[in-house]
Amino acid sequence: MTVADAASRSWLHQPHTLVFFVAALVCLAVAVALPLLVNRERSWERRVYWGGTTAAVLCAFFAAFPDWKLGVGMSLLGAWLMAFGAYFYTPYIKIRGKVYAFTIRDSRPDPPSDGGWRSHGAAPDSDATPDSYGGLATAKKSWWLLILIVTICAINVIGYFVDKQHPWRAALMASVIVAISTMFGYGDASWGYPVARRQRMQLFILSVITLGAFTALYLCAYCAGKRWPLSRKQSMEHRRPPRHQKQYP
Repeated sequence: MTVADAASRSWLHQPHTLVFFVAALVCLAVAVALPLLVNRERSWERRVYWGGTTAAVLCAFFAAFPDWKLGVGMSLLGAWLMAFGAYFYTPYIKIRGKVYAFTIRDSRPDPPSDGGWRSHGAAPDSDATPDSYGGLATAKKSWWLLILIVTICAINVIGYFVDKQHPWRAALMASVIVAISTMFGYGDASWGYPVARRQRMQLFILSVITLGAFTALYLCAYCAGKRWPLSRKQSMEHRRPPRHQKQYP
């Protein structure tokens, strides 16, 4: 019997499980949907998001009671998923007055009096983050995320050589590494950025993870981009940074 089967059977014999499970879903829906439907100041939306998350986590724990281990596991998983979403898609993570978010827009400090975080997402006229990718995220954050993605792909590729199973998955993951490395290299060179946009430590880590394959492909694409640059006006790189609009009218 698997852990999932045991968990499902134990849940079926607990009358309170369905009540708390539905309550958790309702709390999550309120946490996610209400800030989108009601355009209020960031502080209000932040309280709704984390208040709903906290209530959902508690409901998940009590839904699994008396199996407290399962309850703790579900609560931690739910909290992690909500924190993950908050970091990548919202400005709701604020610690000691500083907002932590993946995108540049969401990382800005809270306005003194605003109409919600969606109303203040326009990019400033000044090129405050010249190394960003399309004005969405800084090069530093983008390359650390790249390490996570490439690591997942590399693990799947290495797994094939270890157990000789799932060749199509390994081939798909390898193609993702090839596509990412060449796209980043060609794009950085086409827009006149230095190698890896000066994120050399991340490039070194990627080289170690892929046994040099990522760096080799990136540099080859970078040289090609220097020789045959591709700078389209429709691209996000052209639309966001003001210097690109001046350099590539």
